[in-house]
This record gives sequence, structure tokens and C-alpha cells, in this order.
Amino acid sequence: MGQIADIVINDGESTPVAHTFKLGELKPGFWKFEDRSGGIEFGYPLVCFWISPTSKTSRLRKVRLKIMIPKLEVVNASTYNGITPAPTKAYDVGFDGTFFMPDRATTQEIKNVRMILANFLGSGAGVAFSILDSREMLY
Repeated sequence: MGQIADIVINDGESTPVAHTFKLGELKPGFWKFEDRSGGIEFGYPLVCFWISPTSKTSRLRKVRLKIMIPKLEVVNASTYNGITPAPTKAYDVGFDGTFFMPDRATTQEIKNVRMILANFLGSGAGVAFSILDSREMLY
């Protein structure tokens, strides 16, 4: 069983920045980690996990991963008395995906899917780059 600890992940900036995600919420089958460095709670980048185990009615274990990076509106001291208004969320950029692991799947089969996904997303000149970073359609 994995032990709960901080998650440290580098971003994609030209000079990568390490982001530390700390446990923010814990419920049975759900873990939410937050990067609290921004100081505004509703603006925390999040990494969330849901794990649904196999049961008598379903022999399929699902692991859902969701990453959300909120972007806050730029606020100016534009009120008549010079008080800066509270920030608001402009939008979220994120990912939401589910791994499907039948109870008959081997550890190696699960690792293969994970590594194919990691390599697919990590290949700088591949399909994922075209679709995501360049916002291009496939042709």
C-alpha cells in the first residue's frame, strides 16, 4: 500500500519549477493534493485521485486522476477608495483520465499502459504535442 506523502512535480516552463502538492482532503477512495504556494485557496492547483476497488459485482478496479490548474483574473486597485478587489477564478486548465485494471490484469500489463501513456504525453514531437501544445487538428 502506498504511503501518503507530498507530491513534487515539475511544470513545463522553460526553467521548470517544482510544485509541491500537499494532502488537502482525504475521504474513503478519494485523495486531493493542493499546491498551496499561491496563497488563495480557490486558486490552488490540484491533483486528485479516486480509487474504486473491485467488488462482488465488478471485477474492474478504476483509478481516476484529475489535475486542475486554475487561472485567476488579474485584479487592479480600481475601486474609488483604492482597495484591491478580491480575485476571482477566470478558468481552469486540466486533465481528467481513468485507468481500467481488471482483476485478471498483471502488474506488467498495467505498467505497460502507464508507460505508453507517459511516453505518449512526453514525446515532444509526437501526436500529443500536436494536439495539446500547438492546438492543431490531426490530418
